[in-house]
Amino acid sequence: MQQQSIANCVRFQGYSLACLLIVLCGWGCQPAAAPPSSATPATGDSTTPVAAEKTIKLVVAMASDLRFVAVELQQEFEQQAPEMKLEPKFGSSGELFAQISNQAPYDVFLSADMQFPQKLVEAGLTTEDSLFQYAIGHIVLWVRSDSPLPVEAQGAEILKDPQLKKLAIANPKLAPYGRAAEAALKQLGLYEGLQEKLVLGKNVAQAAQFAESGAADAAVVGLSFAMAPEFASKGKYWKFPADSYPQMDQGGVILKQTNDPVGAKKWCDFLQTPRARDIFKKYGFGLPGAK
Repeated sequence: MQQQSIANCVRFQGYSLACLLIVLCGWGCQPAAAPPSSATPATGDSTTPVAAEKTIKLVVAMASDLRFVAVELQQEFEQQAPEMKLEPKFGSSGELFAQISNQAPYDVFLSADMQFPQKLVEAGLTTEDSLFQYAIGHIVLWVRSDSPLPVEAQGAEILKDPQLKKLAIANPKLAPYGRAAEAALKQLGLYEGLQEKLVLGKNVAQAAQFAESGAADAAVVGLSFAMAPEFASKGKYWKFPADSYPQMDQGGVILKQTNDPVGAKKWCDFLQTPRARDIFKKYGFGLPGAK
């Protein structure tokens, strides 16, 4: 019995010794653990691989006439500057101006005129020397493809047709395209006779939507809408004479509150490049300085 106890003790001591060796080897003999993955870097570890460059987001307040051309401009810009990400916010120029005046968190303002950006410059809300012109807008009279009104043949004369019950334009108090529409209708001697038929959209995009949906029989919209694939297949139009309304110079500014003035300038500089000008031209805009 005593011999068996001794044997058990030896086996137990041998087992303990073996365990002790394994533990010691585990501490000192195994290879060092792999460093943390770069996907979850350890805070403060100077040996951790550098994380990928952070994406820079720019929130751009854009006049509604840019709704379609902005898609191509954004795609082209983000290809050239993959570290940048644009977030467009559309509205009438007057509405966006009011938001910016009340410190809405935008980085850049692209207006459908030069007046609203100039007012922001005068109010000290922009970066120094950032005011620039990027395009010239044009207005057209647009009707749906199934409309009985022969707009392509008769132009503004269809506005005298008894079949026309509602004409949509952007609100002249908020939208430069509304002001242009009002000026053209007055210059052509049609405004007074249309007073009871006018339907005001809060911006040019809504005026176009009224005509597209059938809520209005026609609309005065930007040429950029009429030439956009989304509208070109749905309607027909007539272009107002350029001398029937004041030239629509469209401009932009970098806002002083921007968190990234360098990135904002990169975007504004891009809008004045030959590639951007080609895109603007594709959608019917005139180009500053073009002959």
